[in-house]
Formats: sequence, structure tokens, C-alpha cells
Amino acid sequence: MPSKQSSRPKLQPRTLLTGLAFGESPRWRHDRLWISDWGAREIIAVDPAGKSEVRRRGKSWASTPMHVSVHQCKVTQLDGACSPHTTSAG
Repeated sequence: MPSKQSSRPKLQPRTLLTGLAFGESPRWRHDRLWISDWGAREIIAVDPAGKSEVRRRGKSWASTPMHVSVHQCKVTQLDGACSPHTTSAG
């Protein structure tokens, strides 16, 4: 009996992005890979063709892509419009 794996196409890994200082926390969202580069303090989105853009300079992720600004006491949701998610008065 043939295994299920033999009927699947073989996927070949390929590099989409290089030059990260400390890449971490990858997420697939809206047909792009989103990565936190902790060393550069950036959130980067890269498409399957390897075209990348820095979406935000900052520090953090949540379950949906968000930017946390400790100095401005606000969280911004990366929804294409970078709309405010919440703010905190200190």
C-alpha cells in the first residue's frame, strides 16, 4: 500500500529574506510572512516573491500584528491603516 506522503509534492525551502539582526516570531498573515527583527527593532513583512518592507519600528507582537510603543504608551494594530488599538495614560 503506498503511503500518503508519496503522493504529496515535495516542497523545497528557499530564502525569502536575509540580513536580519535577530529575526524571531514569524507569522503568516494576509499572504505575507511577518517577522520581528529584535536587533533592528523592526517588524518586517515579506511576500512569497521576497519583496519586503519595514512595517513598523518598535518591539512586539500579539495574536494579530501590533506595534507596542512603550515611550508613547500606545498599541497600534497593523491592519494596513495602522489604526490605534488601545492607549494607556501613565
